[in-house]
Amino acid sequence: MVKKEPLANLGGEFDLIIRHHSFEHMDRPREVLSTLAAHLAPDGRLLIRIPLAGSCAWRKYGAFWANLDAPRHLYLHTPTSLARLAAGADMTIESIVYDLQYTRLI
Repeated sequence: MVKKEPLANLGGEFDLIIRHHSFEHMDRPREVLSTLAAHLAPDGRLLIRIPLAGSCAWRKYGAFWANLDAPRHLYLHTPTSLARLAAGADMTIESIVYDLQYTRLI
């Protein structure tokens, strides 16, 4: 099942929740992550795909990196910031995959 609706309307339990280039636009990432975690099935997964500070592209282009996308990106996360947010939602990051332009967290 694929649902496209506001997070506040989310109900039920899911085996997989995907946030594709939206998490960095949300103004309360801790609250969002906790809400998503609460809707995961016991063995469910959350996949977040975002630009990630510290990536190869970040190091190469710095302030000129197109994925900074200010002011639309409210946050530019690092592996450390995401690990802290995940811990606050009783979650852990299983892996980080860099795919040249973007970063995918599983």
